[in-house]
Amino acid sequence: MEEEEVDERRKIDLKKHALTAVSRKYLLRIGMYVILLTVLSCFIYYLYNRKPEPREVKSPNDVEEIRGVTLSDPV
Repeated sequence: MEEEEVDERRKIDLKKHALTAVSRKYLLRIGMYVILLTVLSCFIYYLYNRKPEPREVKSPNDVEEIRGVTLSDPV
């Protein structure tokens, strides 16, 4: 009888250390989050690494009116 008790104590129960099974919905949700984050990160990477479009430089002679600016003499 002692041999049986020793054998039972030496057995390692790996099932108690294993992860519990998860549902397919949970795995699908995680997969969708990974895909969404990947697409968003690619989009942001594209936005910040593209070359800026050259802006049209306006001639000061073409300006007709400047609004919202007040000129005053320094005191």
